[in-house]
Amino acid sequence: MMIITYYIWKNRKIKVKIMFNLILLIIMSPYTALFTGVYTTYRVIKMREEIQKNSWNMGLVLLFLWSLLAGLLNKSIMSAAVSIVFFLYFTISVVLQNYCKTEEKLEIICNYLIKFSIFSGIVGIIEKVTFAYFPMELWKKILGVPLEVSTNHRIFSTFGNPNIAGDWFAIMMIMAIYYASNSKSVKVKLAYYSATALFLINLCLTGSRGVFIGFMFGLVSLLLLKIKRNKSDIIIVISILLVIGIVGFTPPKVSDISQEITGHQIERSFDTREEIWLGSLRMIEEKPLTGWGMLGTIEHGNEYSRYSSVINHSHNIWLSLLTSLGVIGLLIYLYIRANIYKDLIYLYKSGYSSVALLMAIQVVVLVHGVIDFTIITPQIGILFIGSSSIVTALAKESVSVFSKRRSIAV
Repeated sequence: MMIITYYIWKNRKIKVKIMFNLILLIIMSPYTALFTGVYTTYRVIKMREEIQKNSWNMGLVLLFLWSLLAGLLNKSIMSAAVSIVFFLYFTISVVLQNYCKTEEKLEIICNYLIKFSIFSGIVGIIEKVTFAYFPMELWKKILGVPLEVSTNHRIFSTFGNPNIAGDWFAIMMIMAIYYASNSKSVKVKLAYYSATALFLINLCLTGSRGVFIGFMFGLVSLLLLKIKRNKSDIIIVISILLVIGIVGFTPPKVSDISQEITGHQIERSFDTREEIWLGSLRMIEEKPLTGWGMLGTIEHGNEYSRYSSVINHSHNIWLSLLTSLGVIGLLIYLYIRANIYKDLIYLYKSGYSSVALLMAIQVVVLVHGVIDFTIITPQIGILFIGSSSIVTALAKESVSVFSKRRSIAV
């Protein structure tokens, strides 16, 4: 018995250490984040991780197969090759579903994310100060920033893009606020709120108004869905919303603070996307069923839009899916999203407090997704896919526990 107990304890420590390393890889850079998918693929294929039969996993496999076929139909080798991303997301989901079956495991993951993101927050502050006072060629070489450097530089820290960094810091704030409100320890609350302040500063310095809006909706949903609420939670949420509102949306006639911090006028956030959206609609009209493949917008976007010589994506989740994978791809996506919402409702009715956190994460990304497509990137993609797979895992575990209790009662 002692041997079995020791083996379980040792195995648990190994799993936690592996999760520790994977989270570190995700945060370090978009490139190292890809190794997470490589490792989980190894675990699924070689170590035969248990694959749960659920709508989420099935949907990701269908997206992988359809995106591969769409690439081949469009005679785009690169689009077909990039479809492997959906398979990597599938293996990440499989590993997460087997690990994160309880809210305690979710807390371990979130705490690692918050702690490591503090490093990214410090990098963001250093980046802003450096660009403001010491514009150096070194930053351009190390971080691959644009050639033109100015004092209104929008930070991207370890995420390669201001909008991606904005999403990340917004979600980390959601996590920190959630766990701070759940803690009874003053020291723990202070630690979480200190991290929140750091992430808030970085979020403002990304200058991503799309994220600002997504974060505001996410924060409100966190407060509304949180089962246990108190006055301090409400005061903190209102204070943060005021800061974001002032920094992001103060009219130029009142003050220049918004433009000075974000680095651009609010009109530019939408004007630059209008031509891209119109171009995407023209592409969808030409190939509505199959789409153009995963890299279709990069390969053909400039033929339909005059915005730029190279257009990476449609700057909208639904337009991007329709452009890349057509109506069929969008229907698969809507199918798995509908089942995630179904699981979230079930968890909420079952009394899972973490449903507020998981829903808020989804809200941040999806609301921002109206004017951007950040889940195309490894870091936000893994965060979004990961949170969805955890919803599925918790829902399944809840059903299992309920069934066991019912059988015992009978």
